[in-house]
Amino acid sequence: MSTDLELWSRVAKGDSEASVVFLEAWRRRGEVRISHESALPWLLGVANNVLRNRHRSLRRGPVMEGPEGGIGG
Repeated sequence: MSTDLELWSRVAKGDSEASVVFLEAWRRRGEVRISHESALPWLLGVANNVLRNRHRSLRRGPVMEGPEGGIGG
């Protein structure tokens, strides 16, 4: 049973990261460079950067919050 939960957890994280990729792509849509009539190389670059940032944040550990719920209070 724990294997099923782990699998669904990874799927949910993947969905979340895919959402971040498309949100970032939408935000930066003015910077898109079309290559061979496709934005796919640019989108893959965005995805790579999002995943790299996610990996860095996981290495750093949890964010400490102050008493007001924001960082540093």
